[in-house]
Amino acid sequence: MRMCLVTACVMTLGIGAAQAASLTTLLSFTNTKGADPGADPQAGLIMDSSGDLFGTTIGGGATGVGTVFELTKGASSYTFSSLVAFNKTNGRDPFGGLLLDSSGNLYGTTASGGSPSFDGNVFKLTKSGSSYSLSTLATFTGTNGSSPVSGLIADSAGNLYGTASTGAASGYGSAFELVKNASSVNTLVTFNGSIGGDSAAGLIADSHGNLFGTTSTGGSGGNGTVFELVKGASSYTLSTLASFNNATGQTYAGLIMDSTGDLFGTTYSGGSGGVGTVFELAKGASGYTLNTLASFNTADGADPDAGLIEDGNGDLFGTTLYGGSAGDGTAFELTNGVSGYALSTLVSFNGTNGANPYDGLIADSSGDLFGTDSAGGTGNNGTVFEITNSGFEVTSATAVPEPPSWALLAGGMLAVAASRRRRAG
Repeated sequence: MRMCLVTACVMTLGIGAAQAASLTTLLSFTNTKGADPGADPQAGLIMDSSGDLFGTTIGGGATGVGTVFELTKGASSYTFSSLVAFNKTNGRDPFGGLLLDSSGNLYGTTASGGSPSFDGNVFKLTKSGSSYSLSTLATFTGTNGSSPVSGLIADSAGNLYGTASTGAASGYGSAFELVKNASSVNTLVTFNGSIGGDSAAGLIADSHGNLFGTTSTGGSGGNGTVFELVKGASSYTLSTLASFNNATGQTYAGLIMDSTGDLFGTTYSGGSGGVGTVFELAKGASGYTLNTLASFNTADGADPDAGLIEDGNGDLFGTTLYGGSAGDGTAFELTNGVSGYALSTLVSFNGTNGANPYDGLIADSSGDLFGTDSAGGTGNNGTVFEITNSGFEVTSATAVPEPPSWALLAGGMLAVAASRRRRAG
């Protein structure tokens, strides 16, 4: 497994796992009423070329319905800035992560809010100097989908792609495209239950522009699917690559893809322990084969809600929502060996250092990992954290998910899709 998901990859830094991983809390959210710090981050982070971090919260802000924030990297610490506080009319509940373009503009979705139907929207934060201005690019109406709870990807032309978890013709959601400079979304596929439904994760793409994603319900086993949208001359054709059942679990997370076209993800349930798995869909000449790489057992984590990242050794890293030594979730590694994958816990969250990470990890050029917890920290409103000595090996072939750029489709790979399981807000 080797892939490069960034425009400019980095050289080998030789990070090893000799030292124990160490967690540092970079920020505890305060949820101060009427103020901007925010609360309950359920999306992961993105990082720009300066090492600054960007993310969203679904609570807090001036009206209590979510924010976009930045942590600016300094010599020895990070400085917090609130970039926007949503107000329902311009959106609320940004469950999904952000997309960053080459000009520093940010793009994302809100799961609700937006006028006139309050079914969510696609937004842009245009950067001007050190400030940002918020604009709505498109609004969901129910008919064209509703409640997008995951982030976006972009092709080389600046067109945006994502999923809506509900709405559309059958009420099971859709996959959509927003053409650059257009104001309405194009529905690429409408889910109907039998072919899957309720997609809570974003999309990835291969070098041909084919799109891949997951649904959390439907399919032949009832517990969701992995699907491909095969790109044609003027439309996409849906193909179901795998269906999940009670034994294999249910997935809310997005996918990653290696250079051979194999797909990797997590299930929130199922497996030998009943509390989730890490799986591979191995690509063959006639289709994909579903393999379970690891099953969680609560002690080493439970209910992974997020997708994965891969390092230069082919090791996989991710988070679990629950389980671990304190029951508040973990960050884990799957070490890729000759005879299979070995699961190890990097960090157990304990409330004080954060709790319940809904989304996955990103890595910087030193192999340090960054993410968010939806709860815990000083005020129990969530945290932003860093894990050092993680063992994440950075090489010229590493999938370091630094900010998704407009060039990724042209380069042949899309960054790790943000996973999202919607909670009532």
